Amino acid sequence: MTSLSLLCILVVPFLYMVSNLVDKFQLRGDDVDSRPGALMALGGFFAIVGALPLGMWIYATGTPLGGLENAIPLLFNELLYLASMWIYLAAMKTEEPSRVVPYFQAIPVFGLVGAFLLLHEKMTAFQLLAVGMLAGGGFLLSFHKGKVKKKLVGLMLLSAALMAGYDVVFAEFGRDLSPAAAIFIALVAKMFWTIFILIGKQERRGFVLGLRTRLKVQAVSELACLLGDVGLCYFLLVFPVAFVQAISCTQPLFVLVAAFLLTRFFPKAVAEEIRGLTLAQKAVGVALMVAGGIILSV
Repeated sequence: MTSLSLLCILVVPFLYMVSNLVDKFQLRGDDVDSRPGALMALGGFFAIVGALPLGMWIYATGTPLGGLENAIPLLFNELLYLASMWIYLAAMKTEEPSRVVPYFQAIPVFGLVGAFLLLHEKMTAFQLLAVGMLAGGGFLLSFHKGKVKKKLVGLMLLSAALMAGYDVVFAEFGRDLSPAAAIFIALVAKMFWTIFILIGKQERRGFVLGLRTRLKVQAVSELACLLGDVGLCYFLLVFPVAFVQAISCTQPLFVLVAAFLLTRFFPKAVAEEIRGLTLAQKAVGVALMVAGGIILSV
């Protein structure tokens, strides 16, 4: 693992941070184009941006797409991703980015618990410490105005569990293919499943309105997320899943710093509580979850 490889992987959480903050901006308000379903449908539309040129390259080079034994699991695997993102957007609609995003650091916990319950593997002292750090960080981020936001905790833990399953399935079946083929199938699957989102009347209205009024801003979020997805998929195929997830744990740190700066200088874009005690609470919570996620991942 070279320093250049490490820097390349760090681009992924940075891109996701950009997408997170633009998502929060897009979700503000009660218009139909600011609802999670509309944003998900627009995400499927922008997947075409990546799928079309990648498909042309695959066709031109004769890259094999593999058989149904790989394509079908990858196709249905995107349902896990879309479900995770829908839950995340629902949480982001009402909560601050710095309180929502860190819960993705719980992703390695589900692999650890699964190994403990199904494979009877013992937890080490470091793993128990990491779980404690994640629990402590999550409590700090969910504690607001004297109350613990149980809905936030439940939603984001479910989202993290679904994303953990997505990462494992993609790596399991995608590694039998070339990186280009695996990523192409994932993008096509994303487009396919988001078509069903448009069955909803409100989602269709929001999708059409979003194409007219928010295309440029939405493009920033979708392209950042698309590039992040492609980068993540590639690195999951090349490097150990745990290592890639560990580097991705820096995402909440990017989010906290960027949200702080935007609130100070561009409050109309993102408005976070950044008063002394609240900021300290968020900083400690994020630090605990980032450190716990890294320990668990490696």
